[in-house]
Amino acid sequence: IVFLLALISPNTSLSEFSFAGDEPAGRAITIPNEYVLTQPIINYTRGSSYIWDIVELNITYDSDWKEATKIMEESATEIVGKIMKDNAEHWKQHKQKFTILGKDIIDRPITRIEFSENFIKVRCHYIVESRRRGTTKSHIIEKILDNLKHVKNVKISANNAFR
Repeated sequence: IVFLLALISPNTSLSEFSFAGDEPAGRAITIPNEYVLTQPIINYTRGSSYIWDIVELNITYDSDWKEATKIMEESATEIVGKIMKDNAEHWKQHKQKFTILGKDIIDRPITRIEFSENFIKVRCHYIVESRRRGTTKSHIIEKILDNLKHVKNVKISANNAFR
């Protein structure tokens, strides 16, 4: 992730570069401008500092997938629900500025499910401030795990449980 881009000839200097988990690492990297000008660049903060993120839980086929989606949505809503509602209102009021979001503005975490060979993938999508992505994801996973303790009909698959 790049949080600051400063063009310096003949190289580009990137600061606050981070790796997995999206925690600012305080590292800086210098890369040739040729790479910056010829390769795709992902800008997490253009237009808004908020991005979509995903928590994925893999459950066994004999689990209650409806209960799993409910737990994931409720857990994420507890952590990011207010932020999502507030941002949705702002984006609706300034829709022309946020055309990158598409025509549908979602104001709450949503889940999607998918079949896999050995398990059912349950994905929870939510909005998060880009610099807080790692800590927010961790808080959501903690909340999901706490809520799963109280149910007997959702079993985490041993194959790649969380992502």
